[in-house]
Amino acid sequence: MISTGALVGTPTHMAPEQALGALDRLDERTDVFALGGLLYSMLARTPPYVADNVWASIAKAQAAAHPPLGTLAPQTPLRLVRIVEKAMMLAPQDRYQSMAAMREELVAFVRGDGVFPLRAVAMGEVVVREGDEADAAYIIETGKLEAYRGEGDTRKALREMGPGEVFGEMAILSPGPRTASVVAIEDCQLRVVTADALSRELDSLKPWMGAFVRTLATRFRQREEET
Repeated sequence: MISTGALVGTPTHMAPEQALGALDRLDERTDVFALGGLLYSMLARTPPYVADNVWASIAKAQAAAHPPLGTLAPQTPLRLVRIVEKAMMLAPQDRYQSMAAMREELVAFVRGDGVFPLRAVAMGEVVVREGDEADAAYIIETGKLEAYRGEGDTRKALREMGPGEVFGEMAILSPGPRTASVVAIEDCQLRVVTADALSRELDSLKPWMGAFVRTLATRFRQREEET
């Protein structure tokens, strides 16, 4: 921590406006930058600005010239990288405009809210139908659903599902038609996981892990088609 004239702050984590000594420009968005810098340090295991001396660090801080987090910590989920990057933008107007706004993004990241929107389903509604092409999977928040195969006299109930369970994922992890239908037996709330969103989530994992999940899904699909 240094205090030299109008320059106040920690050089390795300073927001650009701090490093420029622009005290009249310090506001909540400066605090947003500081929180982004703290998350950056935790994830990258290094401060945003590394230099041979204090003044070299300050020069980097003035330009927000920190190495990309995704390069230093490639295991970090892409959405979390984007949150940190937005918090540490050079121009205050490009950052989160309040700590509350950044907090909402972080909470949504932890819960998956922003990635997986909520859908209300009425009792009796068929959510997915056997044989259809898949465009989404679902996470059950509330209510109960039944998976089944066939229609009319050939209909066969497979299982009931409740909160916390997932269905429809096989068809988007391993492309092919739905192998069963799912109907709501109570009013439900479902998280909708689109194929694109799931792909992005898998791509944010280590490469071997994403490949492992996709391969496992293909094996399960083959097993289902054999039964």
